[in-house]
Amino acid sequence: MRKTILSMAALILTAVASVAVTAQVTTKKDDKKPQTTTLEIWQKALPSADNGTDESQPAYQVSDEEEYAESEAEIQDIVTGLEESLMIAVKDRDAATLNNLIANEFTPLGESIYGGKTDKKGYIQRVAKNSKLTNYDFSKIAVRVYGQTAVSTVEYKQKFADANSASNGDFIATNIWFKRGNQWLLISHHTSRQPKS
Repeated sequence: MRKTILSMAALILTAVASVAVTAQVTTKKDDKKPQTTTLEIWQKALPSADNGTDESQPAYQVSDEEEYAESEAEIQDIVTGLEESLMIAVKDRDAATLNNLIANEFTPLGESIYGGKTDKKGYIQRVAKNSKLTNYDFSKIAVRVYGQTAVSTVEYKQKFADANSASNGDFIATNIWFKRGNQWLLISHHTSRQPKS
């Protein structure tokens, strides 16, 4: 039994000595490389005033090109606001605002469109030159959202400076808005007179 214990102790001592020698060899090899602590690694990774980073500014800012995904309720609010902006621009004959609200692929159709079917450029020119809208009143706006597209149905009353204008009265417009980048744009607009009940 004593011999067995001594044999086991000798084996253990041999294993420990072997590990110690391996550790010394590894340490000698690693002596050529500087030792880096975890703290030093984190300090190098984090921005500091020394590397030109302005700590008062967030490290990441959303650029204009990046898209923000709004909720359905947010889109409905945005499009409702855009409908108001569109009518104000028509009333004010504001070509610059109309140009910002309308997509290049815009197609206007309907009874109250100046000159009938046209394109973005023609529509804006006709509104800026010929619009005599003096008053409008939205009675109902409904917005349905389909991803990056929204369809609005707007019931409204409009009045033009010319009392005999065929464009006076109650109308309904169906507008299609879509999101390009971070901007919602009007791509299609159709108006028709509300049927008299």
